[in-house]
Amino acid sequence: MLFSYFLSFLYFIIPIAIMLFIPYLTLLHISKNEKKREWVKRQFWLQPNFLSASRYPMGFVSILIYFFGEMSGHVWIKYFAIYWFSFWLVTDLLDGVIARKFELISEKGKILDPFSDKLMLFPALFYFAWYDDISMSWLLVFFVIDIIGQSSRYFIKNKSANLFGKAKTPMAAFVLFLVIVNDLDIIQITKLSPDLISVCLYATIVLALCSLIFKVIPTYWYANILSLLNMTCGIIGIYLILFYNKTELAFAACFIGQFLDLFDGRAAMKWGSTPKGAWFDTVGDAVNFGGTGSLLIYYSFQNKTIALILALIYLFATLFRLIRYTVNKSTTTYRTEEEKQNAALSFSGLPAPAGMLFIGSTALLALSTYTKIGLLIVASFLMISKIPFAHFGRLVLPNLSPIQTVVGLLLCFFITALSLLTKNTQWLYSFLLFALLIYFVYGFVFLHKYKKSN
Repeated sequence: MLFSYFLSFLYFIIPIAIMLFIPYLTLLHISKNEKKREWVKRQFWLQPNFLSASRYPMGFVSILIYFFGEMSGHVWIKYFAIYWFSFWLVTDLLDGVIARKFELISEKGKILDPFSDKLMLFPALFYFAWYDDISMSWLLVFFVIDIIGQSSRYFIKNKSANLFGKAKTPMAAFVLFLVIVNDLDIIQITKLSPDLISVCLYATIVLALCSLIFKVIPTYWYANILSLLNMTCGIIGIYLILFYNKTELAFAACFIGQFLDLFDGRAAMKWGSTPKGAWFDTVGDAVNFGGTGSLLIYYSFQNKTIALILALIYLFATLFRLIRYTVNKSTTTYRTEEEKQNAALSFSGLPAPAGMLFIGSTALLALSTYTKIGLLIVASFLMISKIPFAHFGRLVLPNLSPIQTVVGLLLCFFITALSLLTKNTQWLYSFLLFALLIYFVYGFVFLHKYKKSN
C-alpha cells in the first residue's frame, strides 16, 4: 500500500515540482550574470506583466479541459488539465521572481498579478463547489472578501500584496489539491475527510480577511495584530482540547500561530511597533505555546499525576523563557546598529516556537511513556538554558543553498501529502522532530561559522 502512495506521488506531484523548481533555479542562476540578465529584460514573453496577462483565460481553459475529461471518462485528460493548470499557476511564482531579481517591478504589475490569481483559482473553486466538493456558501464569502481586497487597490496607496495576501493564494491552491485528490481517487485512496478541506477553506478566508484589514490599518500596528492572531490561535487550541479533546486539531491551530509568530518580529523591525509591542508578542506566545502546549502534554498521558507535573514544568519553562527574553530585549542597549543586528541572529535558550514543535510532536507521537518523559524534560531544559540557538529566519534559512531549500520543501510536501493520504499523522510528527534535529545541527554550524568570521 505504501508503494502505491509513493507511485501516486511520483506521477501526480513530481511533474508539478519539476515545473516549479527547474525554471526557478534557472532564473536564480541567470540573475547572477549581467549579460543574461539584460537578455531576459529584452524578451517580451518573460516580462512579468505579460505573464500575468497570459494567465487571464487559463483558469477557464483548465476547467474546460477537466470537464471534457469528466464527460469522456478519460482520466488522462483530467491529468492533462491538472498539469496545464499547474504550469500556469507556477508562472505566478516565477513572474514575481523575475520582477524582483531583474528589477522589473511596476505599479501596473502590482494590480495585474493578483487579478490574474483570481482568474486562475476561482473558476476551478466554483466548478468543484457546484458539485458540492466544497461549500458554495463559504466560497462565496471568500470570493466577496477577495474582490473587495482587489478593488481596494484602486483607492489605497500601497498596492502590493502583503504577507497574508501572498499566503492566501497557495492556501487556496492547497484546497484545490485536496479536492482533486478526492475527485481522482488516486489508486483507490481512501477519501480525505471533508472537515480537512473545510478547515483549509476557512483558513483561506481568514488569510483573505487579514490581507484586507492589513491594507488599511497603520503599519506600526502590524506586529501587534500578528501577535493577537497568534494568541487567538492559542485560544482556539485550548478550546479544542478542553471541550472536544481534539489534540491534533489544536496542534494544527498552534502551528498556524507559529507561522504568524515568524513574521511579527520582522514586521516590528520593518514598520516599528507600539511601546508595549514586545509584551503583546510575549502574551501571544504564552497563550499559544505555553497554554496549548501544556494541555497537549497533560492529555497525552494516562497517569494524570505525571501528566500534571510535566505540563507544569513545560509551562514554567515557557513563561520563564518568554519573560527573560522580553526583559533582556527591553533593557539591553547596543552601541551600534550592527551590534543590534548581530544579537538578533541567535537566541539564548531554545526559542518558544521550536520548543512547542518539540513537545507537541513528542506528545502526539506513539512513544513509550519513559521516552516521552525524557524528551519533554529535555525540551523544557533547553528552553530555560542559555545554550545559543540560531534564528531560523535570519541565519539558518538565508544560508541554505537553493538545492537544500528545494529538497527541504519537497520533503515537507511529500511527508504532509503522505500523512494526509494515509490518514497517519505519525509520519508528520516524526518528520517534525527530524526537522528540529536538522535545525539544531545547521544552526550550531552557522553560528560557529558566523562567530569565526567575525
